[in-house]
Amino acid sequence: MSRWNRNTLSARRQSDVISTSASDDTHSFSGHSLQISSKESKANGGSNIELMVSVLLIPITVGCYVYSFGLYANELKENLNLSQSELTTLSSAIFCAGVLQWVPGIIVDKYGERFSMLVGAFLGSSGMVLYWFIAKTYITIEPRWMLVPGLTALTVLIYLSECLIYGSVFKIIVKVCHDTKGTIVGVAKGQVGLGAGVFVMLFSCFPTKSHLDILLLMAAFFVVFNSCLPFFGGIPSTIHGGRPDPFTKHHLYLIYLSMFLCALLVVGQSLWGLYTGIGDADNDAVDEPQEQRELDEAAEGGHIDYLKFLIVLAAWTGPLVSMLFLKRSEHSRLPLSEPSSNGTMSKDKELRASYNLIQMLQTPAAWLLAWTLIMLAGAGVSVTQSVGQMVQALEFPKSTTPAALALFAVGNATSRVVTGAVSEGFVQSGIPRPALLLVAAFASTVAHALLAMADDEFEFLISLALAGIAFGMYHPLLILIVGELFGPKYLASNFLFFDGLSLAGGSLVVNKFISQHVYEAHLEEGQKTCIGRG
Repeated sequence: MSRWNRNTLSARRQSDVISTSASDDTHSFSGHSLQISSKESKANGGSNIELMVSVLLIPITVGCYVYSFGLYANELKENLNLSQSELTTLSSAIFCAGVLQWVPGIIVDKYGERFSMLVGAFLGSSGMVLYWFIAKTYITIEPRWMLVPGLTALTVLIYLSECLIYGSVFKIIVKVCHDTKGTIVGVAKGQVGLGAGVFVMLFSCFPTKSHLDILLLMAAFFVVFNSCLPFFGGIPSTIHGGRPDPFTKHHLYLIYLSMFLCALLVVGQSLWGLYTGIGDADNDAVDEPQEQRELDEAAEGGHIDYLKFLIVLAAWTGPLVSMLFLKRSEHSRLPLSEPSSNGTMSKDKELRASYNLIQMLQTPAAWLLAWTLIMLAGAGVSVTQSVGQMVQALEFPKSTTPAALALFAVGNATSRVVTGAVSEGFVQSGIPRPALLLVAAFASTVAHALLAMADDEFEFLISLALAGIAFGMYHPLLILIVGELFGPKYLASNFLFFDGLSLAGGSLVVNKFISQHVYEAHLEEGQKTCIGRG
């Protein structure tokens, strides 16, 4: 534990002291001996690689809803005749729901990971389908004043359903991975950030003219992946300690390959759509960008682009599934706490306290961390939820919106992966992990300064990519820092509390109050849309 952690938190003796016996297959938990045989390991969920492949296939489906709102926000506004204030209320509701995020965390801690994933899958997909019916006006909410509260309630339901899955995934990773914990947390966080970009590509394969229809696609993938994988992917009802770190360097190469291929496809298509959209601008075709014309042609022909769909799906799932065929790691089974460099458990970690949510909130470190995360989260949320309005106000081609979202998502995802791995190097060099939060804050400041001065599409997109990088940095650090400061026993409820508070606080302070105030201050009288740079 770093000096910063020791000065901030007073260590108390952990009630469940975990000690390791001389045998690799025998552990003592609170004085009770437990033999772990290969048969029992299979009964508890089988091989760790099968378990981790299933876990790493899930995060992209979790990030798709949260980070794709900007794609269909304008159409939602037009269909339901929403004001800018009502639209920002809906976008903020996604993150304001975070104040309740500790509730799914407690469910995960109490009822186990698999149960939480199944409940989250069915609640989340049902909410997305109902949201689509309302947004397409197939279901009318009367009286009119109940529309925004109704959609807000649905948004909260979907978001908290995702949190059940989200909390389960990262609790499994922290329990199973040891030497690769920082890297795998970063990868999983990167997949969450890349989700919107991947789903923009998958969405463009289907014959539809409405961006709102992406909600149906998300609902289908969400329920299939998050209900089937817990049953058939080796995820037991509850993950216990005593599992080996499953990854070799070759497994990590394949994980990085999946991320790289997805990012390459997303950026490639988005930049191509932007390029053709710019070309059309010279012919007064700004209102019909390349992506929209492709959707129109697909709708008229009634065909689905199966080749493109399969390429994206293979880039996402292929490298991860191929890990099943690599040589497995042969590490000794280890307890939940991390071993020291000589193979024995560190006495400091052995006695480290695990704080529940109430105990954690009584420490100064918890509130210092919360304030830092609120500012970092707010800076990123304001970009993801307002990119469509920024493009419209700056009078860029409509093709700029999906390109901007994709570049932000890729920068976000890359930053999460790199930060998770780099933070391990910081810790090994004696630098406390929270020091990287300062780097993230500086990068965010630079990104928003450049965004304020952007005067053409290239500057605008570069600024958004840098904002995505800054936004992505804090996500893996949050899980790792909370686990190290407050212990792993109540990790789901503790880190989901910080995750929700940071997004809710940042969404209200930066996205709702500041962004909305600036936007409405530049509206012409009687108008709902801001046009122009001034």
